[in-house]
Amino acid sequence: MKKLLALILVSALLLTVVTGCAGEKAGGGATAEVKDTLSIAQQADVTTLDPHKSVALYDFNIFRMIYNSLLEEDGENLKGVLAKSWNMADDALSATIEVNTDALFSNGEALKASDVAFSFNRALSMPAGQVVPGIANAEVLDETHVKVNFVSENPGFFSSLVGFFIVQEAAVVNAGENYGILDSGTEVGTGPYTLKSRSTGSNIVFEARDDYFEGKPAIQTVTYQIIGDANTAYLALQNGQIDFCTLTLPATNVAQAEQNDALAVTHFDSRGLAFITMNCNKAPFDNQKVRQAVAYALDKQNIIDLAEDGMGTVAQSPWNGLTFGYSSDVQGVSQDVEKAKSLLTEAGYTDGFTVTFKTMEGSWKKVAEAVQAQLAPIGIDIKIEVMDSTTAVSTLLQGNYDIANCSMGLGGDASGWETAFQTKDPNAPSVGALNMFFYSNSDVDRLFKEANTTDTTVRLAKYKEIATTLNEEAPIIPLYFQKLHYVHAKNLTISKIDGTAQFYVDDFHW
Repeated sequence: MKKLLALILVSALLLTVVTGCAGEKAGGGATAEVKDTLSIAQQADVTTLDPHKSVALYDFNIFRMIYNSLLEEDGENLKGVLAKSWNMADDALSATIEVNTDALFSNGEALKASDVAFSFNRALSMPAGQVVPGIANAEVLDETHVKVNFVSENPGFFSSLVGFFIVQEAAVVNAGENYGILDSGTEVGTGPYTLKSRSTGSNIVFEARDDYFEGKPAIQTVTYQIIGDANTAYLALQNGQIDFCTLTLPATNVAQAEQNDALAVTHFDSRGLAFITMNCNKAPFDNQKVRQAVAYALDKQNIIDLAEDGMGTVAQSPWNGLTFGYSSDVQGVSQDVEKAKSLLTEAGYTDGFTVTFKTMEGSWKKVAEAVQAQLAPIGIDIKIEVMDSTTAVSTLLQGNYDIANCSMGLGGDASGWETAFQTKDPNAPSVGALNMFFYSNSDVDRLFKEANTTDTTVRLAKYKEIATTLNEEAPIIPLYFQKLHYVHAKNLTISKIDGTAQFYVDDFHW
């Protein structure tokens, strides 16, 4: 599916619930046979089974099979999973979580408060720390309670927990550096499934746990089929070879699926922002006027039409109405080619320049091609380089690019975006961990800190100011928020889908 970070991205959110009843009478006669297997198409293979080592969406889909988070989104609210209760301190400098010790790890041992504290402290120096920013440390209060201390006021903390997975301390310590390595068998989680087998680049098979604390899932065997091409995935759907497709299919296929008696389409909005990222450390994009010129050269709706068949909403800032902190008063620029040319001249690039645009296959590449066509009239010659999806995240985070495109969704609170826009600190890897733009603005750093307060009015005002500044300085160009869909077998009842497109297979049934 066309989303890079989950956070991913985290990600995570929605609102479409399809209801049905498994085992109902067929044609008024005998009970119809109910399947207990499921085949899911996924675009890329998993890279690790350690949920603290990756924030890529493809990995998150697999993590959710093996591990649980403390909280999940339930419409506009949060519900407990591994947390029985959760409370923010009055000063928002810490939070207390009551741990659900009824949850069992796949090795039969009960979840402990120390496992939760260990998971938070471990993540501080790992990619998972990007999902739950602002943590100083976690400490065990007693057998069932954990206190999480923050660097500063952190009122958006709980919304970030939906993308953070809990590991078992003993399993991680025993495995050491080998924990979560593919095919090592070291992964231990409280999740609804255990990994049965894996064929690199082909499939990943899971079996349901009889002792899962929320009840054994209706789907007993789940196979993730790795299918990189959307057309191939749609053909497999039509042939009944897969039951649920996570790839973004062309609009023509979606329309066909809606007319197919054997298929159904679940549509949903998302917080997933598709954007252009420019490396602010490298010329020519270290020049703000150049970045602004790119912004003025683009027709965002045209990009949506060409790359997404119109299935997207023009983005005016990094977040939309599904994220706390959004303000409709913040508006991005509209296409103005002459203004773009003038800005390039002011920046010293009257004759333009040539630059490499890094992207991926599918809709990603279509976006790059649309941008290529729209920048040509102002003298910017784009050379497109296609990356494979498994290396794209590290390529961007390491700054090995000039200009690129990707998407990101960071929970239901704008505070989650601090890790993307705060100035990097070479002595603290978790600071600015998702700042793939290598952007630095002390005012933005300050505003994010000032937004960490319990005063809602102040928070909204600070995020509005941040969004306005980001539009002016253009380290990224927000293009659109994805209108997403999952195509699946019609008689498959799927669960909630949140705003970062996370789904929960243990709630599925036939």
